[in-house]
Formats: sequence, C-alpha cells, structure tokens
Amino acid sequence: MTVHSSSPYVFFLLAPFWFGCQADEASEPSTPSSSDFPSVPVAKIHTTTSDLVPVYTPEPDQRLDGEFFLEAGYFVDDTARHFTLAPDFFMARYEGEAIRWSKVFSERMCADGYKNCTTGNHLATLWRLNGQTPDTDTLQWEYVTAEQDQRYRFEMTNLPQAIQNVQIPRVLSADEDQVITYQKTSEKDSLWLELVIIPKSELSTPQANSFVDHGRVFFVPIHQEEGKIRVPKETLTPLFERDFAPTADDTVFWNVASVRKVIKTVDGKNMQLTYQHSCFVPIRIE
Repeated sequence: MTVHSSSPYVFFLLAPFWFGCQADEASEPSTPSSSDFPSVPVAKIHTTTSDLVPVYTPEPDQRLDGEFFLEAGYFVDDTARHFTLAPDFFMARYEGEAIRWSKVFSERMCADGYKNCTTGNHLATLWRLNGQTPDTDTLQWEYVTAEQDQRYRFEMTNLPQAIQNVQIPRVLSADEDQVITYQKTSEKDSLWLELVIIPKSELSTPQANSFVDHGRVFFVPIHQEEGKIRVPKETLTPLFERDFAPTADDTVFWNVASVRKVIKTVDGKNMQLTYQHSCFVPIRIE
C-alpha cells in the first residue's frame, strides 16, 4: 500500500520528535549493556502477515497499544554524534504500553528515551537506541512484559531496501510541480516522502544526544506513477507561507523512503513494527 493524495490542499505533518524532543533533554546517553534477559518463556512472533491493515499516513493509529519504529539510513553518527549522510546508522524507538528489557539487533535499548541505559529491568513506555546498522536482512526486536512473565521476539525478514536511482530537482519552488523519479527494490514496500528541514548550526556541531534537536519533518502527499512521484505546486505553496517554513539559516532535504508496517496482536494488544529505509537528498529553496 502506498500513500496517495488527490486533494489540492496541503497536508504537512510537523514532526520534530523524530529528531529528539524536549522531554529527553536531561541526560547524556550511555552505552547500553548487553546483559541477558531474565529467564522467562520466549514466544517468537513472525511478521510475514499483518493481523490488522496498517495505516500509511502520519496520523496516529488509535488501534495501537505500542509501536516499534526503526529508521535505517538515519543521519546522526552514534559515536561522534555528527550529522552524516552515510547510510550506515539507524535510529530505533518504541513507544506505547510499558515494557521491560527492550532490545533491537540483540542490543539493549535505553529506557525513558536516553535517561536510563543501565538496567533492562526498568519499566518504561519509551525506549530508544541509535547505532550502526548490522549486516542482516532480518530485524529482530524483543522485550519482556511488564509482569516479567513472558518474553516476545518479533522478526521481520526481507527488509525494505533503500530506493535506488533517485533523481530529484535540486531547487524546490512553489511555482511548479516537483517530479521525482526513482526505482523501488520491492513492490511490497510503500513509498514515503518527507521534506526535512535542519538548522545549519546543528550540522556543524556534535549533538548532546544522537538526535537533531530542532529539525522539522513534513510528510508530503504525492501523486505516484510508475517510477515517478509528482508533488503538485498547490501542495507546496502553503509550506512557504507558514512560520516554520525553511529560511536561509536552514538546510533542506527530500527524504524518499521505503516503508513497511506490520501489526501483530499479542496477548490482546496491537503492536506495530515499522521499518523505514531513508534516502536523504539535499536541495535548495527558491
């Protein structure tokens, strides 16, 4: 399923939380421990099928009790915390019902954002981890229930790959349609288009956390044809009229991403896995 829009009206989603939010400002992240899980039964959850039809729009899905989201091709180096367009890094986040011992790729995530990285037994509704993407075609995410009586291991295989041969106009103008050509690697993947705005000041200095604190992300509805995306100028015009529009102090990117979502009902709770493989292309604004 791919996002489409035939509406002439703008439908941007301001989403600064993907770059870090003020709620997580308190502490420096520490290296997560790789301690073992507690000794509880393990249930493996395969994600080849979805128990509910996922929603491929940016609005919150009210049916969900929790979501694990991973963005491959993320643009902050986990060690030096510098901005980078190298496709080697990922950002993983869980948000929802409180869980314990959340791990991705066998690495422990940090509870309460980045405030608690030393104990997997912590009960939290928000877990995060940034790191270098391992060489694997399987996403593995696992956690222990709040009651510590069950461990669940989710596996997603044949992961979405980066969109190939992306050709984008390097100048973004509200006076004409934007046409982007591309090549998908799998028809199973949905296409996601974002306009990403980052202050230039944050591109040249290390970040306190592995996030850009003042970036803005706008989901952009598209008309899609075979190997081609068309963004009508009527969709772009309102962006240039808003207070948070890009300025000369910003750097702007198109992000053409392949996305896959799966919802599994586990112990009566709807848990969604979202895997996004991003491709950032810098552009200029006129």
